[in-house]
Amino acid sequence: MGDRARTLTERLEAARWGGEPLPSWPLLFLEHLRVGALWARHLGLRATVFDIPGEVAPGIEADPALVRRVDETLADAYASHYDRRSARWALAMAAVRDEGAALPDLPDPYEPLIMLFERGGSFARDCAGVLWEVGFVGVPCRRYLDGEGVTEPVAPLDHALLDGYDLDRAARDARWPGGQKAVLEALDALRRR
Repeated sequence: MGDRARTLTERLEAARWGGEPLPSWPLLFLEHLRVGALWARHLGLRATVFDIPGEVAPGIEADPALVRRVDETLADAYASHYDRRSARWALAMAAVRDEGAALPDLPDPYEPLIMLFERGGSFARDCAGVLWEVGFVGVPCRRYLDGEGVTEPVAPLDHALLDGYDLDRAARDARWPGGQKAVLEALDALRRR
């Protein structure tokens, strides 16, 4: 038995919730959708955001004490319903891996989302149910739903590379709120946590 669930709980507890929006947030969310679509295709489903551990190992659950810690952390952070639900799924997936359950050779579906949370991000659905709201960017809910474009990663799962992307994007895009200065301040706040 491994320590993935406990490590994930600690990562979520250490996350900087509710920071200034960063350009990497939508990329990480798109990567989460992309990998979710790969899992859905493997399982014969048509979805991108769903309870993957419930599909692959329905009898395995995370330690209730860890679930409680994650729930309390996200409640204190005023995380969205979607954030809380996905964090629980990520914790369950870590428990599935800790139990050594047989899984397909696919990327971890929740790592991009956990990195989004660690970078201060969050996501929710718009009122019409058409877009996922990630910071101030709308991502179509149907993105990757048909399995198109899922073969190539969208975002690197490396905080240093994402920092570079955030700084470069803010410097080149005058539409980014606060510009490079705001991104530098947000990244500095991430490092101080």
